[in-house]
Amino acid sequence: MEKLSYNQHGNSGFIIQSGTNDQIGVVWTDTEDEEEINEAEKLTKLFIASPKLLDALQQLLIVKEYKDKNGKDEIYLKSQPMAWELAKKAVLEALS
Repeated sequence: MEKLSYNQHGNSGFIIQSGTNDQIGVVWTDTEDEEEINEAEKLTKLFIASPKLLDALQQLLIVKEYKDKNGKDEIYLKSQPMAWELAKKAVLEALS
């Protein structure tokens, strides 16, 4: 999974960049209101975290489907906490 980052552009926008510094997105607001700029930054962080959030959600679904088919066997008991930890980490990163 490629690492994404962002830089503030001017007073009211954020440029999202790939690991090779290619511009892949922009979150922009047409105001210099600090509250709206903070919201734009939160959206930028959410966009950057979305691949990890999706991966974590997929892992939780895989574990759930496995449990539904096989019950709470040793594989499930080992996989379930790891899937939740991955999800928790992804959410915390999105909110940081």
